[in-house]
Amino acid sequence: MLAKDFAKTVVHDAETSLTVAISPCCWMYPNYPFQIQVHIAETGDHTITSKKGLSFADATEADVDELVASLSIVRCPRCQSPMFERTGNEAHNPDKLCSKCILADLNEQYEAAKKKAEVKQKKEDAKRKAEGYTHRINARIHPAAGGDDYQVVMYASRRPTKASMKVQLRKLGSEVFDDYFITKL
Repeated sequence: MLAKDFAKTVVHDAETSLTVAISPCCWMYPNYPFQIQVHIAETGDHTITSKKGLSFADATEADVDELVASLSIVRCPRCQSPMFERTGNEAHNPDKLCSKCILADLNEQYEAAKKKAEVKQKKEDAKRKAEGYTHRINARIHPAAGGDDYQVVMYASRRPTKASMKVQLRKLGSEVFDDYFITKL
């Protein structure tokens, strides 16, 4: 029988080693299949794999080795880092990139969207300032009736007070009256 804190390092090839540990789920929950967590030490990529029909109490180190051997390690087509080959998520990762490259792409997309939103906000602020407004208020509305919170943007010709913001947010149906920030134009 394996110990709950069983862990081992497996050398996959000259450049890749795997850290293997027992997933707590398989010993915390009755009737849960035997499951291991495997990390690629060099990249941090990780996966979880299990063996249905096998309980933690009956698992051996040979079962761990069998699960590790069933994993396929490939190279990211962009950065050549080792990663676990995943099937079934092609729609979310059509280029079959590693997590690091996916995150880099997402960060790049986020920064581009953020820059675009900032440009749009600056234009709107300039327009409102020309109309005589002096402050922008970004407020988060927490609906009293429940549901998702949402943001509103308001403009004022003078800095609003806490009391006037409470009145305005109440009119908008919020049950929280201090979730806002004010920007001088």
